[in-house]
Amino acid sequence: MSGEGVDSGKVSGEDSGDELYQLTQKALFVEHPTRAIDLETVPRDGSEYIHKSRLENANLSFIRKEDTEDKPLEENEQKRMRQWARKGAAEFSHYALTFSSDKVRAFLKKKFPKRLKFPKNGPANKQRWCVFCLGSKLCSEIYGEKYEEPSEEVEGNLPFLSIVAHLNQYTAFAVLKNLHEWFLSLGMEESIGRWIYAVFACIRKPLNESSKEFIETFYNDCEKRLKDCDESERLRLYLISAILEYYFCVNSDKVGPSLESFINLTI
Repeated sequence: MSGEGVDSGKVSGEDSGDELYQLTQKALFVEHPTRAIDLETVPRDGSEYIHKSRLENANLSFIRKEDTEDKPLEENEQKRMRQWARKGAAEFSHYALTFSSDKVRAFLKKKFPKRLKFPKNGPANKQRWCVFCLGSKLCSEIYGEKYEEPSEEVEGNLPFLSIVAHLNQYTAFAVLKNLHEWFLSLGMEESIGRWIYAVFACIRKPLNESSKEFIETFYNDCEKRLKDCDESERLRLYLISAILEYYFCVNSDKVGPSLESFINLTI
């Protein structure tokens, strides 16, 4: 999610930023472990998950010789990327759970008012959403002759808080489905990945069954793409896959408890 927190303007009175600061501190605070944590530990809460993720990250550069001598370099690199992505998914979950708070969302809507008119939802407006998010150049690559490119290039918008804070659940999921379609067309292009990451944080849980099926399809498509993708998009694919797996609980029967159950967020 692109930050607009650099805004120098101040909100007075009850909208001072102290409340939001306190809320985010609750979400991001990591307690000291109450027991020994190693790479085999099954986390019991959010703090233990973060400590284990940090331990995994610290070990990325210290893979034992016996673990690597019989494995191709590519396999070791994939392991490093997976571990990095898991850490990124843990960090994302903190921000997403904070963002899902009604209090935080209301604060952000006031702090970053809506400045742009959103396209309407529905199949007839997919190209309008594509231009809104990605710009006319990428829209032309995606839709080809079906899209009438303007005489002057239209720049896409970054997913600033003045946009994503105003997406309701229905619109957020509609945009996410569009982004999935564009991803299938172009791959995990940088601006597509940026928007997917931001819109993920707008999705409220729990999900209904049809939404769960879509999320699982999205995850499977990311994993398929990883088998034949450009190097430039590989890290983005690993991160998006990790968020789908650990935050949205794709294959939860295989990976254990969800990140949500690890994080004690009380507001």
